[in-house]
Order: sequence, then C-alpha cells, then structure tokens
Amino acid sequence: MASHIPDEWKRKVREALDSGSPSRVIVRQSAVLDWDAAFPLTFRYEMLAAISDALDDPSVFGGRKVMDEPTETYAFFFSFQAVKMYAKVGLMPNGTVIIIYSAHKPDRNKGDTL
Repeated sequence: MASHIPDEWKRKVREALDSGSPSRVIVRQSAVLDWDAAFPLTFRYEMLAAISDALDDPSVFGGRKVMDEPTETYAFFFSFQAVKMYAKVGLMPNGTVIIIYSAHKPDRNKGDTL
C-alpha cells in the first residue's frame, strides 16, 4: 500500500542523483535495459533527472521494499515523457550511495505494486 516516503530519504537520494558522481549511483543492469527499451533515444542522465524530479514532488507516495542489500528501499511511480514509470531505489546505510533497482513501465506480472 502506498504511503508517505520520508523527506530525509528523498533528500539524500536526490543529492546522490544530482551529484553527477558515478560512485554515488549504482544502476542495476536490468534497470538500464528496461529504461533503454522504453526510451531508446534518451541518455542515462535523463533517467536520473526524472527520478530526482519525481522525488522533489511532495505528492509522490511509495511503498517500502525489502532487498538483499542493506538498503532503505522505496518503490514509487513517476512519469517521463508522459509515460507512467515504476522505480525502485535503495539508499545505502552510509546515506550517500543509492542503488536503482528498477526504472520501467509498470508490470503487474513483475509485482510492480506499492
């Protein structure tokens, strides 16, 4: 069920996304492939900017997810080029590095729910 995503989590994730530092943003290959399939003519920074912009929206809600890594992870919906997308992003315990697990069109077969 969708709930409020903590402001501190959103701030830290946005800082990593907006830093321009590849050492602060880990993007899973599956997220890259799914994003590229949905938007073949875009650059990677556009995915990062779209996720950052979504987290800047106070009305964005998400769901807490449990991952293998020790991350505080939330899934949420956002839009890019008028297309609804699903993201799953984890914040590492150090608060400076994130992992983007998912960035694709919602797919209930994959369990893409909040």
